[in-house]
Amino acid sequence: MIDPIDQALHALFRELLLLHDAADKHVLAQHGLRRARYFVLHHLYHEAGLTLGQLSELTLIYSASASRIVYSMEQEGLVQRVVNESDRRLFTLSLTEKGRRFYERVSADLAADVQARYQGLDAGAKLALLEDSRRLRDMLREHCRWQVESGAASASG
Repeated sequence: MIDPIDQALHALFRELLLLHDAADKHVLAQHGLRRARYFVLHHLYHEAGLTLGQLSELTLIYSASASRIVYSMEQEGLVQRVVNESDRRLFTLSLTEKGRRFYERVSADLAADVQARYQGLDAGAKLALLEDSRRLRDMLREHCRWQVESGAASASG
């Protein structure tokens, strides 16, 4: 039998995850984006010169899907291919100036929304929640280390 407190924590964290996901989707939708396109913008903004394979791996998007997304973003003038001078069959991807400006607008709106989500908590409560959440994350990583080591779970900061 599961401890009722453990069950309540699990249900609460699941609900929090769904609420954050819904809020993120809402902000992205205001810019005509879905999550996959946002992450393409995000990764190319922070690391220009990625190959399609690298981008696919970073965004956890299948290669064929990443290719379609990149193609449509090229058509919109957000992404460009940079052909390798020594082997013209190879290319890397980067954002155009239009793509950089678009990403900055979307990210600013997303950051403002994230900040608004926590406005009801004072600094001390935020720090305590952050500390407890990090401790829980570390415990979950240890519990799921077989997934983390195989690359099945994200290990972001």
